[in-house]
Amino acid sequence: MNRAGVYAAALLVLGFSAHQASAVTIPYFYNFNTITTSQLNTAPAGWTAVNGTVDSIKSGTHGITCFGGSGGCVDLSGSTDQAGYLITSRTFNLVAGQTYLLSAEISGNQHGDDATKVIFGFSNTSNLVLASKTIKGIASSSPFTLYSVLFTPTTAVTAEVFFHDASGDDDQGPILDDVRVAAVPLPAAAWLMLSGLAALGAVARRRISAASRASNLPAPGVKFAGDGPSLASRARLQ
Repeated sequence: MNRAGVYAAALLVLGFSAHQASAVTIPYFYNFNTITTSQLNTAPAGWTAVNGTVDSIKSGTHGITCFGGSGGCVDLSGSTDQAGYLITSRTFNLVAGQTYLLSAEISGNQHGDDATKVIFGFSNTSNLVLASKTIKGIASSSPFTLYSVLFTPTTAVTAEVFFHDASGDDDQGPILDDVRVAAVPLPAAAWLMLSGLAALGAVARRRISAASRASNLPAPGVKFAGDGPSLASRARLQ
């Protein structure tokens, strides 16, 4: 089984679904600036931590600086030696055939501890991973870096977003900030190009069709099956 399958199976076993009936509007952006006081082992508003804990951090406390140097962020490892799955409390209604981009700013643990590994992505409300990315070897000194994953559902799906410190059991995990979910539009230029190609194709088909009809016209005096006697034969018959 590949890594994605392993994570999918693990999440099914964990059963971490905690979504609400309402859905989040896309585009979605959350910068955790609702965190005004650091709270250990506490998920921020709008999120849930299961099967472990995360820490809500106010920038400048606990030796952590959030993205941009202010506001709030999340230590994905928590403070209980068991990193939790941080998931959105509400869901996203994703449309079939539309590509969606999940992105976030993630830094190292900022405490000089070992490198960490993060898995994040989309899951459905039955706890099955739909699309994910694993970021390995995030050094403690690694600055905030924008990471992203794309997902194009083949059928409409109600999804959640999750983040997990896959190596987190030391109370010092990678730092998460500025989470975004957006639909990826087809560029206008691409639409124009496709329209132009379609028009050229239609013109080419018409030309081929006209040339084909012209080439199939019978030459004078040529007899085809079912046409009756040729002009020359009729003259002899008379």
